[in-house]
Amino acid sequence: MERGGAPPRGWGDGNVTIDPLLRISGAALLASQLGCSFFGWGLKRPPSPPVKPDSELACTTGATAPALDTVGALIFTGLGVAGIAVTAGECHGGGDLCGLNDAALGLSVASTVVGLVYGGSAIYGYSAIGECTDLIEWKNACVKGDARACERLYGPPRASPAVKPGAQ
Repeated sequence: MERGGAPPRGWGDGNVTIDPLLRISGAALLASQLGCSFFGWGLKRPPSPPVKPDSELACTTGATAPALDTVGALIFTGLGVAGIAVTAGECHGGGDLCGLNDAALGLSVASTVVGLVYGGSAIYGYSAIGECTDLIEWKNACVKGDARACERLYGPPRASPAVKPGAQ
């Protein structure tokens, strides 16, 4: 802006537009940060059975990723629901926040959706940690001779082929 000149067209007159590429980039950046557990940041799922008792189980037992997802779920869902409550419907009591525009309602709905994604990611992460912890416990019990734990790792024992009487 030149000294003493008018601001660039679109600024201050309500007609500001955002480049579609910038919108897509911003959405991609936001999406890349959603759900630590969904995208495996800080979380490694356990292998599916059958698992050998002498094999190394490289899976996550710490709850950092789902805990961060839980915090994100609480913050974004809480802000979104509060925003929807304030912006949607009639305003009773006439406070300062009454009459916010449609953009605020849209942001509130988007915040709620982001919070729900974080919530789903937290559930997924806690489930993966539970599976890992179970496999580690079963593996340790199997090594100590617990047949039920070995069955959980390997599956049910296979029946040996039947031998017909008189066959050699």
